[in-house]
Amino acid sequence: MNKLEEDALLADLRRRGDRIVRVDTLTCSVDEYRAGARRIGRREGWRIRTFLVADESTVVVVWVDRPTTALEDEAFRRTIGQAFSGGDAASAGTYDRMLEQVRRENLSVVRDET
Repeated sequence: MNKLEEDALLADLRRRGDRIVRVDTLTCSVDEYRAGARRIGRREGWRIRTFLVADESTVVVVWVDRPTTALEDEAFRRTIGQAFSGGDAASAGTYDRMLEQVRRENLSVVRDET
């Protein structure tokens, strides 16, 4: 894993607790990337899990003991579901777009009755 990949992984883990990346965009082997992710987890004191999805074309890294909201959990489930069904879940911003969609679905009108 090169420095740019490590920085991107660390930034995503801190910001949202996961990173989804297409294997064909990596500068190293899948095993090296997954080992690097676990190394980052040990260094930061986080429990990290890595998965191969979408016919092994996508690597998912998850910080499993990070506190999350219900909406973040739902967006992550939908994004991973998209990857398992053959969608392009690893494209830039997919999780962010999914989280925004889930947040919009949970908006409600509030009226001030005073």
